[in-house]
Amino acid sequence: MFLDFSKKFVCECEEYSTYKKYVAAPIFRKSFVLTKEVKRAGIRICGLGFYELFINGQKITKGLLAPYIANPQHFVYYDDYDLKAYLQQGENVIGIMLGDGFQNEKTKAWDFRYNEWNSAPKLALSTVIEMEHQEIVFDASDFRCKKGPILFNDLRSGIFYDKRLEEAGWNRSGFSEDDSWHAPLKAKCPEGQPRVCEVEPIVVKKELKPVRIYPGELCGYEGQGPTPIPVEEEPTQESVLDKTGGWVYDFGENNAGIFRLKIKGTPGQRIDIQCAEMVRNDKPDYSNWTFFPTGHACPDGYMQRDIYIVGSEEEEIFEPMFTYHGFQYLYVSGITEEQATEDLLTFVVMSSDLAERGEFTCSDEMANRIYEIARRMM
Repeated sequence: MFLDFSKKFVCECEEYSTYKKYVAAPIFRKSFVLTKEVKRAGIRICGLGFYELFINGQKITKGLLAPYIANPQHFVYYDDYDLKAYLQQGENVIGIMLGDGFQNEKTKAWDFRYNEWNSAPKLALSTVIEMEHQEIVFDASDFRCKKGPILFNDLRSGIFYDKRLEEAGWNRSGFSEDDSWHAPLKAKCPEGQPRVCEVEPIVVKKELKPVRIYPGELCGYEGQGPTPIPVEEEPTQESVLDKTGGWVYDFGENNAGIFRLKIKGTPGQRIDIQCAEMVRNDKPDYSNWTFFPTGHACPDGYMQRDIYIVGSEEEEIFEPMFTYHGFQYLYVSGITEEQATEDLLTFVVMSSDLAERGEFTCSDEMANRIYEIARRMM
């Protein structure tokens, strides 16, 4: 059904993001009109490093960090979706957001920042819609694109999102493109072998509310080991997080996933959220994340930190995309005491959607706890 798209990658621009200079993540859209009943419809998509897929405004991405984390010189994973149930008579729109993922790793962890394939995020796809006596076919070069509201993103560092830059209805019908939308550029094709992604998607396992909320501050970003290694100071676009005057959210257990922010604020209000796995004297401490033994993986201000800028006076909900975090504590700055409520933040615990094959329990409570922790970290 699908046409070969493996040599038809496109990008919004060729420049890519670094800690020193941000390049906003791209969004793509394709509008088309259907006048007949659809018999079959599908899309085969590869977004490097990650993608979010929308049909008529509805997100249908299979899970977090789709399609899969891989070295694009070895394998290039793609996903297949059945679109028939999401299509309608009249105008339809396919919307796509791209994230850097492993296509543009910025951390010093295992020298990822020196990957020879690092580039701007790129997209390839094949869409086929079959109707009686008619077939609609298009690929990524038929889309329009521009820079979106994601100012910066990294798999480990986090995401900086400006809601004010989000164009309402961009992935729905009835939207009018302005001059900032343009045709994509032809991108260099990855060298890896194309293959369908058959691993289990990363899905929500449970949601946690905070067990404790209190005004607090952050510990300093310090080196680890018997002789602490000083943090390398590099010029970056983002400033170091203000470590005083914020609020601490304790979710009671350490997990992997993302958070959900629900905020009713004012346009331009900036909210900084720093993740941490441990505390010292009730101060969240995130200096344990080094990823390698000779220093920190990221400059201070880019270690599992997210920034959200409020876009309106209406209630807004934000869940970070194209990243994940391990944490028990969140340190939040930029909010008022009235906003520091239980409903402000929810821990969305996620993991691969693995099937249950068995379970373990015994009379030793320590062994039971170790088993539970091991399962939680999968």
